[in-house]
Amino acid sequence: MAMDPVCRMNVVPERAAAEVRYQGEVFYFCSIPCKDAFLANPRMYLERPIAEHPPGYTPRKPNE
Repeated sequence: MAMDPVCRMNVVPERAAAEVRYQGEVFYFCSIPCKDAFLANPRMYLERPIAEHPPGYTPRKPNE
């Protein structure tokens, strides 16, 4: 299991929507928009703390 560096969703590498090699490491993505966001600014996603949510993140309310 891998983690999408943009949305932090767990991704099964064999089922990933996209993958990118960056600085010798392979990153897997749940969607093409997440891949595109990563490619636009990889350092932003790699340097933020794990607990921080991506820009525009809105938590879901229970029972949604």
